Amino acid sequence: MLTFQKLKDHLKFSFFYSAKLNFNGVYTSKVGIADLGYKGNQPNVWDGVPDDVLKQHGVFYEEEWLAKCVDQSKRNDAAKWDELGNLLT
Repeated sequence: MLTFQKLKDHLKFSFFYSAKLNFNGVYTSKVGIADLGYKGNQPNVWDGVPDDVLKQHGVFYEEEWLAKCVDQSKRNDAAKWDELGNLLT
């Protein structure tokens, strides 16, 4: 038997579900993305984890890894790996 409370719960669910679908539809469309000002993934410069954070956790960068991973002059070079999964460049 459909009671008033069940009807109320069903309508509430239907309203919020349809509102969610509508919201998701708008903000994943070209118009919605433009409205949000979303620019997509943007390249940036990363100099590694800050020194104070490394010290706080008792870790440090090895010079070899700094040269391979944080050298901004090589930022457009593709990494190369050996067959064992070791980083070569």
